[in-house]
Amino acid sequence: MDSVFKIFKGKEAFGHPGMPPRWTRSEKEGVGTAYNTASRVWFTLSHGILNEVYFPTVDSPQIRDMEYLVTDGETFFHEEKRDLSTELESIDGHALGYRIIKNDPQGRYRIVKEIISDPHLPCVLMRTLLEGPV
Repeated sequence: MDSVFKIFKGKEAFGHPGMPPRWTRSEKEGVGTAYNTASRVWFTLSHGILNEVYFPTVDSPQIRDMEYLVTDGETFFHEEKRDLSTELESIDGHALGYRIIKNDPQGRYRIVKEIISDPHLPCVLMRTLLEGPV
């Protein structure tokens, strides 16, 4: 194992230096956090996707644009934020979370996501369901 590390020592990674860091678009559909101050995580939604998670402070983004790419392998390839229509709603009137429903324009499938912060841990939870035609 040590010999593998010696081969790459001092070499730059493929694609170096990579994409420059930048913020996502400022147009937001939702902002969330946990109800308990024990959690120091915040998140934003834009274009029907989870697009930023901030931790440990509100000015420290950790991810940008977490979305699904969907294909049947032959006839279509969809990028969730660009190719699907979006419905956004609150999970519950008393919850600090969102339900996002993404619909394929041709009705082949839909993606249902529920996004909420854990009240006691610094994490964002996303439950996802991919549904086919009914």
